[in-house]
Amino acid sequence: MSHRKLITVLIVLSVFALGAWAQTPTQTSPPKPQNGRELPSKHSGWATMGEFEGHTESPQELRHRRLRETHLGRLSPFPSEPYDDPGLLVDGKSETIGVLFIDYVVVQKPGTEGVPPEMRGIPAWGSDAVVIGTILSGKSFMSSKHDNAYTDYQVRVDQILKPDKTTKLVVGQQLVASRTGGKIRFPSGHITDFCIAGRGLPKVASQYILFLIKIAPDLPEYRIAFPSGYELSNGHVYPLDDVNQEYEGMSEPAFLGLVHDAIAAAKGGK
Repeated sequence: MSHRKLITVLIVLSVFALGAWAQTPTQTSPPKPQNGRELPSKHSGWATMGEFEGHTESPQELRHRRLRETHLGRLSPFPSEPYDDPGLLVDGKSETIGVLFIDYVVVQKPGTEGVPPEMRGIPAWGSDAVVIGTILSGKSFMSSKHDNAYTDYQVRVDQILKPDKTTKLVVGQQLVASRTGGKIRFPSGHITDFCIAGRGLPKVASQYILFLIKIAPDLPEYRIAFPSGYELSNGHVYPLDDVNQEYEGMSEPAFLGLVHDAIAAAKGGK
């Protein structure tokens, strides 16, 4: 298949086993335009630029990235045929948006049947680590097979709420956490923003509560769990993913109390 004209709309049914409940997405319409452009979720940041090809990484770094992508692909919510350079203009535009719409359910994880309703958007059970961190930077990548765009974020660890049992996390260190989606510039100069409707991308320079999944036991990088990610701003929390809008504007102390309770329940196997 040749490169799809955008906006691309796909309907997919995906099943996730990271959470503790079953639900359907609250967003069924395209993201609302802001400043003439569209964001993937209400509290999302803008995607950061990356190149279709021509990464400036060393051969060793490239080998490591290819290894990571074999694991990232297993966690990707959708398969895609390879993207081609569409040329500078698509329908007369030099920048387009590729939006994926997903209908999904979250499968209840065994042992989490007693999760209180107020904790159902807090996936402590499926996360390898939970941290409060500041997004220092981000860079988008097109996979080596040209079938998936993702963004790597450099995150400074400000506080550790749930330590990673396999790695010693330290306050002040930086880690890499990825999310599907990003902004890709093709060799022709055309730019495409790839996103999933309702799933946000973190804002650079903002602080978040992040629920992190280890990509593989022997790799240091993480993936930001879906649905999760909560921006901390002026003493309140704002969900990265629209499905968690019930927490929008909740006070930071109240939300952190729920997070601590969820982590304790997960640790105790309740």
